[in-house]
This record gives sequence, structure tokens and C-alpha cells, in this order.
Amino acid sequence: MDIEKRLNQAVALHQAGKLPKAEQLYQQVLANNPRNSDALHLLGVIAHQVGKHEISVNLITNAIEIDSQQVEAYNNLGIVFKEQGKLEESVQAHHKAIEIQPDHAEAHYNLGDTYQKQGKLEESIQAYYKAIEIQPNYTEAYNNLGIALKEQGELELAIQAYHKAIEIQPNYAEVHYNLGNAYQEQKKLELATQVYHKAIEIQPNYAEAHNNLGNAYQEQGELELAIQAYHKAIEIQPTHIEAHNNIGNTYQEQGKLEESVQAYHKAIEIQ
Repeated sequence: MDIEKRLNQAVALHQAGKLPKAEQLYQQVLANNPRNSDALHLLGVIAHQVGKHEISVNLITNAIEIDSQQVEAYNNLGIVFKEQGKLEESVQAHHKAIEIQPDHAEAHYNLGDTYQKQGKLEESIQAYYKAIEIQPNYTEAYNNLGIALKEQGELELAIQAYHKAIEIQPNYAEVHYNLGNAYQEQKKLELATQVYHKAIEIQPNYAEAHNNLGNAYQEQGELELAIQAYHKAIEIQPTHIEAHNNIGNTYQEQGKLEESVQAYHKAIEIQ
């Protein structure tokens, strides 16, 4: 089998999630041609996928030294740097990808995500808008745009972004959850409750959605419903400190002090 066919077979296995077999073929390609930048880059991606981030950086950097125009290599290098917490290096890598290919929507999206982690919300928002301009149905970009806008206090714009994401992908549980959070911050508690229920309908084991549903019920004075929601969050995620604390607050509001103390002790036991 020639190198190109072997590489294509490795890529197909990689995309199918068969990482050990793909890695073996990439290594075979490199045994025949140690300077095959594609094989080096994709081996680096596998290293990242299995949590070997330092090895991943070395492999992808080697690929870029051989072929400095590898857009995907720069984009993936930025992702690995972000995983390592090296946010400035991540920004530089994504900028390099964009410099080579200005209409690379994913690089703009990843740049926005890194800026968001740096707390640079304005730069993050602009990067998400650019990703959406290039790829109008980019659901994840709309979702992250909504989160960044909410952090800026632009709740109406955030809600518009979430609605756009839902319009594109109606069964995206995280977007419904984030929309509920925005409504809750606006004190539109009935709307928040409806949206949390939708998130839970899509993803029944969404502990955070159950917890925040409990918060919405608690603010509406629906204390029994709040307690049920918190219990469900704890059933899914027994170490959910916030849910234990919230159930303690709700029991206290009901005058059930013994149950309240037990819930607080549980939260303290966890942390």
C-alpha cells in the first residue's frame, strides 16, 4: 500500500474513533516518510484526544515546521494550548490559522472561546460574530456568543443568540439551559421554568438544569417543586454541592430546620 492510501485509511479510522488502529497506520506512514506533516499533525491530534497534551504540542509543532501553511495544525495547536491553560499561546496559534485562511470559521470560534476564558469579552464576541458571518448556521458559536453577551450584561442580545441557536438546532439542551439562566436573571421565572423543563426533556440527566429549575421554583415560592428538582439534581450527581446547599436553604424557608442542617452538613462533607 502506498503512503497516500495508508494515510487516507488512517484518517478514515481516526474519524471512526478507532484511535489505536489509526495511530498504528500514521506511525507506518512516518516510518516510510518521517517528514510527512499530515501524519505528524494527526498523530498530535490523537495524543490530544487521549490526554497527552505535551506530546501533542511537540508533534503538531513538528508538522508546522515542515509545512508552515497547515491551517488545521495551527487551529488544533491552539486547542491543545487552551487545554493546557496556555491561553496567550492559544490565541497566537488561532490568529496564525486565520492569517493563512481568513474564512476559517472554526478558528474564529476557537479564538473567541480562548478570549472568553481570558475574560476578554469584547474580543470574544467579535470573534464569534466573525465565525457566524462565515458560517451562518454555526450553533455552537451562537451559544457561546450568548454566554459572552450575558457575561457583559447584554441579556436581550444573549437571548436573541440563544433563540437563533435553538432555531438551527432545536434539541441542543445546553442552549435551552443557558436561555433559562438568562430569563432567570431577568426575573422572567415562568419562562425560565419552561426552558429548563425543555433542557431536561432533551437531556434527562442534566443535573445543572434540575438545580437551576429548583432555583426558579424557589424564587416563585413553589418550595415543594424546588425541593423535588434539587433532589433530582442530587440523585444524578450526589456531590452537587450547590444543590445540597440550595435544598438546605429551601428547607430552612419551610421551617424544617433539622432537614436543613442535614443538607448543609452534606454540602460541607463534600467540600
